Amino acid sequence: MRDSVEIEIIGYVASDPVMPSPEKYPDFITFQIAITNSNKDTTWFKCQVGTKGLTEVVKSYVKKGNGVFVKGYPKVNAYIAKDGTAKGAIEINVNYLNLLGNCKKKKSDNY
Repeated sequence: MRDSVEIEIIGYVASDPVMPSPEKYPDFITFQIAITNSNKDTTWFKCQVGTKGLTEVVKSYVKKGNGVFVKGYPKVNAYIAKDGTAKGAIEINVNYLNLLGNCKKKKSDNY
């Protein structure tokens, strides 16, 4: 049996999707999700999609500000920032996406 970890995220799309190299990799697209907790701490996730059908959905329907549910395999990249501090970036190789619409957080929402 192969070990694996899968992650599920509900959040807001922080930037419109980008196809980094459409001529070379036409089925690859990326976007970011931001999740802010009740303490106003924001966690950023870079989402990567590499399957033709899902790439078409992301390209056509995912826009900045949309609420989304994604499921996929996480990858954590550690690096040293310009100021010398250790940082980490979380990437998700998305294999499932559910559009939650263009929902905006209400002031009364507490999560």
